[in-house]
Amino acid sequence: MKIRYCILTLNQFEWVVDQHLPSLDPSLIDGVHIHISEVGALTYNNAEIADPFDVPELITQMNRFSECKVSVSLNNLGVANGWNHFIKEAARDGFDAVVVANDDIILYPGVLDRFVEQMREHDFVCFSGQNAFSFYGMHTRLFEKVGEFDENFWPAYFEDNDYHYRMKLMGLPTAYVEDPSYFHRVSATLTAFDFQRKMMHHHNFRKNTEYFVRKWGGMPHEETYTIPFGYQDADNSESEFAQAAFDRFKSSSAED
Repeated sequence: MKIRYCILTLNQFEWVVDQHLPSLDPSLIDGVHIHISEVGALTYNNAEIADPFDVPELITQMNRFSECKVSVSLNNLGVANGWNHFIKEAARDGFDAVVVANDDIILYPGVLDRFVEQMREHDFVCFSGQNAFSFYGMHTRLFEKVGEFDENFWPAYFEDNDYHYRMKLMGLPTAYVEDPSYFHRVSATLTAFDFQRKMMHHHNFRKNTEYFVRKWGGMPHEETYTIPFGYQDADNSESEFAQAAFDRFKSSSAED
């Protein structure tokens, strides 16, 4: 089984390079894919940089892995869009599965071993006692069954609840790996925002909350619909809440 390890980052590039990547054991995965949103605002050690490959430490870390891919977007790609990008690219490149991790973590020794072992037996794996999608493993065959993450949840929040509920409706199980697992700097991305970005974040959180309730008839774990929006033939285009914002900010992306 070929596994690609994926990290989506908005403003935690320095942490990814200096803390996250060094905590990975290259012998346990077959490749790494890092996507950097808002690359035009990229900094490292408080210095603005034009290109992530201008950072020697990134090159050093990339050379530890048999395959390493870096993609960038000029604006905020969004979590659901980024996850879809990771899994579709992995399938296209011949990988059987992905591990998708929050950017602001450090793996404890031995954790990835236990996680990969579970992935050999199960199509979806996460850690118990934590947000399942902060660190999860998914086979590309499960992605083909369930479909893409709903990109109307933009830029973040509730895309994971939506996907997990869709898995539940299809009777697809989740395998859990017991803690301890990793150190997580909770809300590191949000903390780094200025006041205006934080206000935009709160607006988008309310918007995504409203969309989730409209789609499934209740908050996460209180859903009442078994069909999106409660009726046949509904699809994700029913959202006027998230799509307008997503269209304004949807980025063009380029890969190195």
